[in-house]
Amino acid sequence: DLSEAPFMIEELQGSLSNIRIRDMRIDENENPAVGSALRGFVGIVNGGQLDHIFVEDSQIHGYYMSGAITGQLHSGAVMRDCSVKDTTLINYAPAS
Repeated sequence: DLSEAPFMIEELQGSLSNIRIRDMRIDENENPAVGSALRGFVGIVNGGQLDHIFVEDSQIHGYYMSGAITGQLHSGAVMRDCSVKDTTLINYAPAS
């Protein structure tokens, strides 16, 4: 349960490979005070590389840049042979 933090890894500049994530729960609605717009297993991939990352049976509810594997890929980042299965992603619109 990641309701206390919106990601497992805030920023990746190196590489991750061969990881299976199951039953991940990120819910911005439960803890809107966290303050980061980046939601996912990795908040931001900054020139890093993700290989064979699999997310399944998970729920991500957030604002702005939310994703199951990563919230944002920067220029130069590589994502290879990754997949998401049976996962719900809901991006909430901010209240105006």
